[in-house]
Amino acid sequence: DEWRRGSQDAGAAEEEFSGAQSATDDQAADAYEQALALLGLAPGFTQAALKRAHRAAIRTAHPDAGGTATAAQAINSAYELILQTHGWAR
Repeated sequence: DEWRRGSQDAGAAEEEFSGAQSATDDQAADAYEQALALLGLAPGFTQAALKRAHRAAIRTAHPDAGGTATAAQAINSAYELILQTHGWAR
């Protein structure tokens, strides 16, 4: 009969999962905020403003312009994260 009712630890497992989900949501929000800061964007920006900010940032961060590959990758990752968050397909 116990297997039909489920384990007594099921409630604890559900609480642990929801806590992990909350931590994941917090990390995603932090990553989004960092992406906005990296591109110099404030909340309420448009897709055109995002594109302009990305182009301006990549101009200085690109290795061909004296930047580093790591900096260019970070800017591109931030751009992609923001696009995905807003559902703006490339």
